[in-house]
Amino acid sequence: MKSKVVFTAILYFILVVPLEGKDSVRVQGFDIPSPVHRDWILDGSSIKYSRFPIEYDLAFFLSSDGCIDSLTYVSGADDSYIKSAMYSLENMDFTVPAYDGVPMPFILPARLKFLTRRYNTGVILELPYTPSGNVYNRSLINQALLCNDYIAPLLKKVGPYYCELLSQPAAEDYPFVIYRFGLDSLGDITACELIFENNRYLADKIFPVLLHAEYSPAEFRGRKIPSELFVTTRFFTGIGYPTGPWPPEIYPEVKLTYDFNRIDARPYLDSIVCPPFPSNLYQRKLVSTETFPFNDSLSYDIKIDTLGKIILSRLMSEKMGHFRDVSEEMLYKLEFLPARDFRGNKISFEGTVWLKFDNSKRIRIEANWLTEAPAPFIQ
Repeated sequence: MKSKVVFTAILYFILVVPLEGKDSVRVQGFDIPSPVHRDWILDGSSIKYSRFPIEYDLAFFLSSDGCIDSLTYVSGADDSYIKSAMYSLENMDFTVPAYDGVPMPFILPARLKFLTRRYNTGVILELPYTPSGNVYNRSLINQALLCNDYIAPLLKKVGPYYCELLSQPAAEDYPFVIYRFGLDSLGDITACELIFENNRYLADKIFPVLLHAEYSPAEFRGRKIPSELFVTTRFFTGIGYPTGPWPPEIYPEVKLTYDFNRIDARPYLDSIVCPPFPSNLYQRKLVSTETFPFNDSLSYDIKIDTLGKIILSRLMSEKMGHFRDVSEEMLYKLEFLPARDFRGNKISFEGTVWLKFDNSKRIRIEANWLTEAPAPFIQ
């Protein structure tokens, strides 16, 4: 590692940067385009009615001035739904894509959802950044970087470390620390900055550990380049310290999600730096009263409040009748450690969970924001 490391304790609040006067967002030097107009469905478009949710993965191929050169999508069993919206999609206007201030052609991934509720047809276009509501879609931002020949920097390995908690906080108030590291084209640290800490003692303890971690540099069009990486370290009360190396290799199932998420590295930070983590799923307190005699799954879009409770849910498939009611009852028994923003505030969160059945009373719970680690069974 190079010996020259600059440290500053200045708070760094502009993490994912909206461009002033524009509806774009800047990530790792990319000005990721977004729609110029809020209402993209044009007059005369007749969106097809669907009795059940349908999704399509899209890719807009944009010229350097933000115009659509072409549009591709992954077709499901029936592409008549997306065809009903194609005229509007093909005539959208986007802000100018750029890298390091220079306009460039850009591949913009997106997701189109057809949702019908109470016999009213609705369609939602998800993009990496949506100006209305200031919404960042992490998975689509990551796809956008990859599609445009950018490989983000990585935190490859962190050695074992020891951190003694001076006092035991409540589970929902677990300490966490955020650092920003500047990396050169070799992956060596050139600068570091404390973004946030809600426990300075632990922030100081983890700092030398992260300084001696292994990093790999970013790449753009096959060339290794300097970049920055945001590292979040979480101190869950359910994990004993000292810890083993990160990422973990084999751990007891009861600790798996917490261990995988105790350290997190991203090329950018949006408003949510700590997603909701299950707090009662691993204590096996949720018990199904009925056997589900099939192999299938139900998906729900849910909203989690600042207390970690599910307050809203929307079933994303129309099936299973009585068992749907039973599974929804179990869904509302789930409890989470609430989501946090980069200032440490508890915030509400929206995501998708799957309830998967396997011819027994067991229901596997999976969340789309915790896909890195397998979820255990509810017995």
